[in-house]
This record gives sequence, C-alpha cells and structure tokens, in this order.
Amino acid sequence: MTNSKLRTTKAAVMAFSFLLAAVPFQAQAFIFLIPMIASQSDDSDSESSNAMKASDIRNMLVNNTAIAEVEEGTAYAYFKARGGAVGIHPAHGKLEGNWNVDSGGEICVTWAYPSGSITNCANVANLGNGNYQWGNKKFTVSAGDVKQLN
Repeated sequence: MTNSKLRTTKAAVMAFSFLLAAVPFQAQAFIFLIPMIASQSDDSDSESSNAMKASDIRNMLVNNTAIAEVEEGTAYAYFKARGGAVGIHPAHGKLEGNWNVDSGGEICVTWAYPSGSITNCANVANLGNGNYQWGNKKFTVSAGDVKQLN
C-alpha cells in the first residue's frame, strides 16, 4: 500500500468531513473541503490518477470561491492568497480559517469554532469539466469572492 493510500485509509478511519459537510453539532464540526469518509473503496486509484499538483491547487483556489452542495444547502469558501479562508455554511454561518498545500498536493484547512479549531487534510482530484473532489466530497470553483465573504 502506498503512503498516499495509507494516508487516505487512515483518513477514512478518522471520518473527516469535507467542504462544509457538517458532522454532528455536538462535535462543533464544520470542516470545509474535507470529505465525510465513512469507508474507502478500491476505486481510489482513479481518484489518485487525477490528483492535482500543489501549484495547480494554489492557482485554482487563491482569490476564488469553492462551492459544494451539502445536506443543509449550498456551502461556500473563499481562499485568500496568504492562507486565510472565509467560509459560510447554511447550518453554521460564517467561519474564519486558514489553509495550506504541501509539496505533495495535500490541502489542510483549519476552521475556528467557538469551542476550538479543527484541522483536516486531504488531496484534491480534478474530475474534469470544472469539477473537483477532496476525499469523497465534490465541489466546483468560481472566480473571485462570489458571496462577498472577505
């Protein structure tokens, strides 16, 4: 098993949330751009073959808005150039956070909750036609700050 698959499998065990996918409210979790991974299937090879490089991820996200459909509605996150992020989730409202991309293309996002900060990390895959995936959560990216979050 490769390190990437091992990391993904460990992530699955930790049951991440991605792109504003909320976990139970008691956990105060609003994890933007981290998938709710309950299990990992063997088709992860197709995702890893579309994995994006760190420079491509930065170019895609900086000064743009990621948009995902979540159970409660539509969630948005605006990614600032210097690693800051502002998100809005239909169930949790506006949150401040930060993000970074390591040399292997893994994005880590931290959101600040009243009860403390939560950080999660995952790789991003380009699914084509303007669609992306972080873990198992799909999202799109729109140019600029489409919700005037910043």
